[in-house]
Amino acid sequence: MAQAEFSEIPTQSKMRKKIGEGGFGKVYLYCDPNTSLLFAIKHIKLVQTKAELSQFTDKLRNEIQILSSIKHERIVQYYGCEESKEEVLIFLEYMPGGSLYDHMHDFGPFNEAVTRTITRQILQGLAFLHESNIIHRDIKAANILRDTVGNVKVTDFGVSKQLTSITEAGPHTTVGSFHWLAPEIITSDNYGKNADLWSLGCTVVELLTTKPPFADIEPIQVILKIASCKHPEYTLPKVTSENLREFLNITFKKDWNARTSALKLLEHPFVEVCKTLEEIERKDREINKLKEQKVCKASDEIVRKDREIIILKEEKEILLRALARYRSRLNDGKGQKTKFA
Repeated sequence: MAQAEFSEIPTQSKMRKKIGEGGFGKVYLYCDPNTSLLFAIKHIKLVQTKAELSQFTDKLRNEIQILSSIKHERIVQYYGCEESKEEVLIFLEYMPGGSLYDHMHDFGPFNEAVTRTITRQILQGLAFLHESNIIHRDIKAANILRDTVGNVKVTDFGVSKQLTSITEAGPHTTVGSFHWLAPEIITSDNYGKNADLWSLGCTVVELLTTKPPFADIEPIQVILKIASCKHPEYTLPKVTSENLREFLNITFKKDWNARTSALKLLEHPFVEVCKTLEEIERKDREINKLKEQKVCKASDEIVRKDREIIILKEEKEILLRALARYRSRLNDGKGQKTKFA
């Protein structure tokens, strides 16, 4: 589905239905009658008693203006915002597949193969945000949205600090996310981008089991557990590979510097195999494109296109053999982990 592009925020849009709800407000699906494009608007009720309200809404507006200039295939697009005395409206890209949390609620946990692909795509989004000096602060399945073919994008990033200050939920807006918090966020004001990697580890556990670590502990008590534990408590499926377990061990290191980085984790064996699959898909797209171009070409051009197709097919076959060897090693070693430096 093509992403909506607006030269300015639609002013005569029509609401269709509610598509989501969270700590900061409700999300509705809208349609721009001038273009028929679909988009989402998050309605956020404001605290009307705070003297600092205009200051915080100004910060929110400025931050969303910056975020609206950020474009990446793994990031839900911000379009802008409007505010009144009662609420702030944030205009967002519409993702028809809903959240990963919704998907699990309807269909149960994801298997490791799908979790691997999702994790790689989240890491791609986080690597881009971190390079842009943006910390998400609230990575969890509910904040990862799907398109119609299973690809995912990260949403609800960058503005949570301002929203906490101006919404009716006030300082309690993070209650629903306590189970995903990194220990350094709890114990210190000095935390960095790698806090998102701890939350990513919690999200991977959530995808495989439908629950984050410490799921059976009340939110207030879980803060003490996270701050004091050497490693989070969770139970993974018995068939979980060693590569996945080692990936989680990295994300759950108490020393946040030891979690490396989102960019570095893209090279971890647990997710790196997806790079081969992505390359195979790219080769297929190139082959199909060349086949389409042949239809309108002269005979000598057709011969050249045929040669290009043969080369692409040979390259694809090499990638398939490499993928088969990787899977064979996993099967022979019963999921034995591959070294990650």
